Amino acid sequence: MLNPVWLNYFVELAVAKNRIPWFGAQHVDEAQAIINDLLQTPDAVCAVTDPNGKSWALAFTDVRDVVAGTLLALNNKDAIGEAFNMVSPVPVNYTTAARLIADNTDRPYRKVTMPFYWGPHVSNRNARSMLGYNPQYSFDKMVETALAFQRGDAIDQIPN
Repeated sequence: MLNPVWLNYFVELAVAKNRIPWFGAQHVDEAQAIINDLLQTPDAVCAVTDPNGKSWALAFTDVRDVVAGTLLALNNKDAIGEAFNMVSPVPVNYTTAARLIADNTDRPYRKVTMPFYWGPHVSNRNARSMLGYNPQYSFDKMVETALAFQRGDAIDQIPN
């Protein structure tokens, strides 16, 4: 099994079950080769871009914001039957995220060029307008909190 798990889903699971991922489907073999190379650097953080240098992106979301949004939904009768994306308002570039993590840990930094772009951008508009959802934690704050927890410092969430 590949690590991290999303790599396993993209390559192993998708191919083994004859499912073609909705993104980069025509590049599965090339992506597999790139991933196999990456696995030679255990625990690497990857600054992933497409062939044109555009960074992959993801709306990383802090658990504290998800819990706050979930509580808003549970306490709002108009939320029944609705769907909400409890995500950060701005996607974070993988290049930015990888650099931040590598600079603050002993994990190696790897530049990775994949043969396609991946950056599903989702909107939290419904959660904001119906629930008053207002995420408070940036990716930087998530990393800061994780590092504080790792050092044994008090943090503002369970298990402290």
